[in-house]
Amino acid sequence: MKRFIYILVVIFFVVSPFTPFAFSLQAQDEAKPKERGYYLPTRITVVYADEKAIAEPGISEWLATAVNVVRDLYPKYDKYLETEGYIPAGSIELRAQSTGPIGWNSSTTIGFSTEYIKPGAGGEKDWGMIAHELVHFVQSYRGGPGEGVPGWITEGIGDYVRHAFFEPGKEMRAVNPDRAKYTDAYQVSAGFLLWLAETYDLEIVPKLNAHGRKRTYSESVFEEYTGKKLDDLWADYVEKVLRPLREDNKRLVPAIWFPKLMQHLKEFNERFAQLQPETRPPQEPGSEQGRRQRPQPEN
Repeated sequence: MKRFIYILVVIFFVVSPFTPFAFSLQAQDEAKPKERGYYLPTRITVVYADEKAIAEPGISEWLATAVNVVRDLYPKYDKYLETEGYIPAGSIELRAQSTGPIGWNSSTTIGFSTEYIKPGAGGEKDWGMIAHELVHFVQSYRGGPGEGVPGWITEGIGDYVRHAFFEPGKEMRAVNPDRAKYTDAYQVSAGFLLWLAETYDLEIVPKLNAHGRKRTYSESVFEEYTGKKLDDLWADYVEKVLRPLREDNKRLVPAIWFPKLMQHLKEFNERFAQLQPETRPPQEPGSEQGRRQRPQPEN
């Protein structure tokens, strides 16, 4: 009988929620900060800037699809490029106009040329353009191009996220290894950033994005994250990626060349699927910080 009572006492102290050990575990769970969810756009507005844009056939259908692309990608971009204390602006205007660059963005607007997206013009299925311009909307770097972070990084991140999340299986543009520079921006810089992520630091782009928002960028951050200087990294990329592609007459496809990064992003998407939307505070920090005010053309 005494032995039975002793066993019960031992069991009580091992598994009871009232034991010090159980209290310790509960305190640890309560102290662990809850992971931030993601923010959704508060409003997506479609605007026709001129009568010619209204009259173009197929534009309304294109813009309807554009709204769906923005609604799907915005929360993923927000979470992937998350910076502590920052919330991107939630109200987005999609503007169709018959003049101007192919794609551009400002503090409130993502604009498109109807001359490019109308049926038969070549861009009627270029949803990647929206994916790229939306990255800039979420980036929200203060000041104009070249202020705080170089333009090639701003545009490189735009195409990095575009090809990492939206078009990983699509061929990127052909690059001449003897003429290209990492400062060429867009897909040239994006390919370089994809390789850096695969080779050195899977989180290098979110880290660069944080520097862009905080205005703390310097070229030395590449040596901090990789152990090598920027020019040396580019030289390695040329010899290990660009030159072999050129010799084989092939183009860079992220899903083929960067399997470790693709697995990392797959795991990110799985975690993202378990998160919930966040409630926006009364003031949107993203709108307070401001973004580039001058339209930026898409290559």
